[in-house]
Amino acid sequence: MIWLPDRSRHQRRIVAALYELAADVPCGRRAVFAGGPRGADKLGVLAQTGIDASGYFPVSIDLVLAETARRSMIPVVARLSPLDGADLVNGEAQHVAKRLTARAIADGRDVLLDLTMGQPAICAVLAGEPGPGGLGRPGGRSAHKLLPTPP
Repeated sequence: MIWLPDRSRHQRRIVAALYELAADVPCGRRAVFAGGPRGADKLGVLAQTGIDASGYFPVSIDLVLAETARRSMIPVVARLSPLDGADLVNGEAQHVAKRLTARAIADGRDVLLDLTMGQPAICAVLAGEPGPGGLGRPGGRSAHKLLPTPP
């Protein structure tokens, strides 16, 4: 996708601001893929399996959308709720989340990827195919996959 230069600048600022949250996250090159349908209790599943989510940098579309909303970058459209307005920038939020993930992986940060199983690429990773940056490949980085059930 192509955005106007001003919008691209705002996206870079979002990536930079959110990546500051990773400052204390270890660089062990580990990843957890927590995937499932929208509304599934992915963090609850993490807790049940004994994975301490605080040791990972969480990346999710919702995190990006929240920062986008905080910066008043979600269009306000008559007769649409704020949640429906968020749907208008969901593709952009996915793009920004990918940029954030790429930056974290490049630095070797331990990442927690909160994924919604609506895209074929995400389903492929959760099914065991190699993920971004070599995650899940033999000799690559360590990856855990968790699949919670719908609410």
